[in-house]
Amino acid sequence: MNACNLNNAALSNFCNTSFDRQFAVHCLNQALEAAARRQTGVDIMTSSSCCTTTTPAADANDDAERVYSFSDCLYDDYDEGMFSFATPVMLLRPQHQNTIDVILNEETPAGGNEGIPSCRSNSSKMTAEIAIYYNLGLIHALPGAAQDDNEAMRCLQKALDIKMSATTNHDLWSRFQNQPSFCAILHNIGHVNYRNGRFDDASQNYSQARDMLIRGSNSPSAAFDRLDTHALICLSATLNCLGVSLLRCVNGQKDNKKAEDFKVISETFTEAYAINEKILEKNDSSASLRRATATILNNIGRAKFQALDFPSALTAYVNSYEMRFTFLGEDHLDTAATLCNIADTHAHLRDFVSAAESYEKFISIAEPILGEGHCDVAVALSSLGQTLQGMNDLDGAVVYLSRALKASELAFGKSHESIAIICTYLGHVSYELGLFDSSVQAYQAGLAVELELVEMFRLQVPKTMVNIARSFEVQSLWEEALVHYQKALDIFQEQDSPTKQNDVIEVMSLIAYVHEQAGDFSRAEEVLLTTLELKRQRHGGTNSFSVSVTLNVLGLVKFS
Repeated sequence: MNACNLNNAALSNFCNTSFDRQFAVHCLNQALEAAARRQTGVDIMTSSSCCTTTTPAADANDDAERVYSFSDCLYDDYDEGMFSFATPVMLLRPQHQNTIDVILNEETPAGGNEGIPSCRSNSSKMTAEIAIYYNLGLIHALPGAAQDDNEAMRCLQKALDIKMSATTNHDLWSRFQNQPSFCAILHNIGHVNYRNGRFDDASQNYSQARDMLIRGSNSPSAAFDRLDTHALICLSATLNCLGVSLLRCVNGQKDNKKAEDFKVISETFTEAYAINEKILEKNDSSASLRRATATILNNIGRAKFQALDFPSALTAYVNSYEMRFTFLGEDHLDTAATLCNIADTHAHLRDFVSAAESYEKFISIAEPILGEGHCDVAVALSSLGQTLQGMNDLDGAVVYLSRALKASELAFGKSHESIAIICTYLGHVSYELGLFDSSVQAYQAGLAVELELVEMFRLQVPKTMVNIARSFEVQSLWEEALVHYQKALDIFQEQDSPTKQNDVIEVMSLIAYVHEQAGDFSRAEEVLLTTLELKRQRHGGTNSFSVSVTLNVLGLVKFS
């Protein structure tokens, strides 16, 4: 069999559940061997499966389905719009013999030809190899037990290298350079890089794919009138993927997030959104395109949120939610995800009532789908508990923080940082409710995790000890309170932090108070004199209101 037949046999049932990956890989490798022997059976004028810029405009619904189908687009259970161009390239037999003869005569060595491009045409061989390597890349990248991203990357890169070489060395290549397109190959390379956490590389790949699509134009918007509908949809998808990758890159920077970075990311998403809106003005029947548009709006909200532009983020999220609600339904996970984003934004805008309402809706949708032990359910439960605390609904806060603690243990394990944080909030709420035994229990559970993750919680550990001490103190359990205050003081004195002096003074004042309440006035006086000296040092040896307060307490202790 020639390369054409082997390639097309490999892709039979590609879109069906009966697709046999192992058989397809075997056939495509055989096709490569046939192509190497010039047994291609290929029409080198084959039309592209992706990103053509020369074909007449097609129906937006059909084009969107070609781009947004058969793609592993979900990350962390939600749609970020990280689609690959997963339509394979079928190789066609010669149909326009006169055109092919011209090409063969131009490119075939002396000795004549038999009118069969597979036997003589180097361009035919390269066309076949590009398509076959591209198809191999798609198949290796398909999610599943046999997914092999390393092999997918090798094949896609090989397709790109051959295509680049052909474009450079063959004048006639302009006649069929879109089979498959540079954009499709680069985009899919970016997709594999992104999936493997190589966000900088993915961003570069997506940028190159974008530049290939808009070449000759200064911006994506300037290329709108020149590109056909399918190419525009591909451009929008590529811009969205670029924005998500850039967002991941910025999030990977510990302390170097720049406003300019978020501006570029927002502009990238906005260009993608504008393209989809223009297409939908002409044809609004494409469900796939509308879903993609809603996803882009959600991504715009993410960029605005992380740039701390909460009003703009809320607008984008609400628009995304309305579209997702209409086309996906209220109980769809992506609709719920946008609800959670809306809740986070309301919380930052201090609209706790709206935040609580949206968190509750998210949990009611997501928990039955994802399960109680899913990380996002756990985080939402914790966020709702904290929000209710901000609304002074302390009983409600205890309920949801307790649920969050259980969910987080299932999702992350009992020694995860989230456990320490939730326990701290539970301790605060229990303290406010006067449930001091419960506050001690919660604080101590959080402290145990903080000590396991001491590098992360180095500054928090002594503060938690102070919280435990206060819970004992309010119950007049003086010895227990002093033990924890002293432990906190020892850690504060050893730490090198900007607030060290203030922290030491505060804890010493608390220790003096406990000694006084316990009736140990001599020890209280001793601690107060040390505290007084530290306060004077802090204020350069001068008296201050803080110093006068300590002097007053000292006088009362002496009087006692």
